[in-house]
Amino acid sequence: MEKKSEKMTRAWFWLLFVMVTVVGVLHTVTPTSYWFWHTLYRRLSYLPIVIGAVWFGLRGGVVFSLLACVAFIPHLWHFSGRGSTVFLAEATEIPLYLGAGLLVGWIADRESRLRRRYQEISVRLEESYARLHRESALLIELESQLAASQKMSALGELSASVAHEIKNPLAAIRGTVEIILDDMGPDHPKREFAGILLKETDRLATAVNNVLSYSRRNESPSGEEGQEQLRSILSRTTSLISGQLERKTVTLETFVSPDTGKLQVPADRFSQVLLNLLLNACEAVGEGGMVRIRTWFEGRGLRIEVADDGPGVPEELRQEIFKPFHSGREGGTGLGLAITSRLVAACGGVIAVKKSDLGGAAFTVSMPESGCAGDVKVKGG
Repeated sequence: MEKKSEKMTRAWFWLLFVMVTVVGVLHTVTPTSYWFWHTLYRRLSYLPIVIGAVWFGLRGGVVFSLLACVAFIPHLWHFSGRGSTVFLAEATEIPLYLGAGLLVGWIADRESRLRRRYQEISVRLEESYARLHRESALLIELESQLAASQKMSALGELSASVAHEIKNPLAAIRGTVEIILDDMGPDHPKREFAGILLKETDRLATAVNNVLSYSRRNESPSGEEGQEQLRSILSRTTSLISGQLERKTVTLETFVSPDTGKLQVPADRFSQVLLNLLLNACEAVGEGGMVRIRTWFEGRGLRIEVADDGPGVPEELRQEIFKPFHSGREGGTGLGLAITSRLVAACGGVIAVKKSDLGGAAFTVSMPESGCAGDVKVKGG
């Protein structure tokens, strides 16, 4: 039985007590010749007994059956002079009162115990369900991690063999570019592009090493890298994707604040981050779309935003896209944004995605002014 308030319990007790008392008074003041009324009073006495037993249990049944017996004494006193047979016939009502109180009280107590037991079982079932739900979620997460680990293991084996095949041609390309640069004069119109090709060959070699590092669960790429002005990295990166922009007639807008353009940042990692974000944006937009790059200071940190007017990223996937092997397009490896996130974290920063004011996605890289190796550093001039 549900727990009753003390105020309600007290009110019921006194109401039933008054009912028993009124029945006793009626037995006293009603003449014995009014047989119908005395019979009615005897039946009314069962009402407070049953209610008391239901509300208070066995104890209440006993208490109110005894009170009913006491209230019945005036009635017995009236009939005491009418002979033993009549008196005993009337007196049989007393054990009936007691029996009713005991029986109903026992049933009420038993029902109350059963209800409490069912409530306890229900609570335990809810706790078991909640624990099962947590353990199921943990099992699903562990299975997901196991699947990712298996993919990582396969990637590590594959990348080790592929890296060797890629590095040799890259070394040959680099050597060829150096020979071409030696034959070009300082004022040669194509010398700038040959220099970009040389830098991108080095960056591609670094990117291969980054994939190897990622598959081996290293937190950051190995080796030292130089610092370069952010404006220069942006200029070189946008030149690399100019052909793709022209083929899709995509408009690229660049807004670089003067104070951020002179920042010295880790060259290789920032080049890779910006190139990955720009390529993603170009692939997301349609023909005649728009991509925008912005850099600014916020507090003591650098912000770099790459936004587009493509379909955007659904809110429920904004955390998933930075996990390995999660690709939103057919044929994607699902490693581009994972590597980008790892490179940003290696510089002490974070990357996030939200809805762009252009209508698509806006990837924002937040970098501290100082942090781990390869910090963002401000130089004057």
